Amino acid sequence: PHPSPGHGQQFSAIMAMGLPLRHYMGQLAASFGSMMLGSACVHAYMQPEMNSETVAADFEKEAEARREAIQEVTRLAMDERFGPSGGSGASSSSGRSSNVFGC
Repeated sequence: PHPSPGHGQQFSAIMAMGLPLRHYMGQLAASFGSMMLGSACVHAYMQPEMNSETVAADFEKEAEARREAIQEVTRLAMDERFGPSGGSGASSSSGRSSNVFGC
């Protein structure tokens, strides 16, 4: 007596990575599903700004502040090395440049 093909016997014949196809697909769905759910939760929690104008303005402000800081440090270093240039405001009342490092 041969057993009649029952429910699910068609899928058990097909193997993927040594597992029946339905088990493999279940594992695949569970792993990718959990990653997608975790990503969605983190995205919802972080609430990233999608307004490109605000983000661009913040980057522009930071770049301007960074440029000004670099110019100030460069000016202080040049004053320390070569003496103050006229009216830079970095020199002390004695005519000697201020020492940034306290030496």
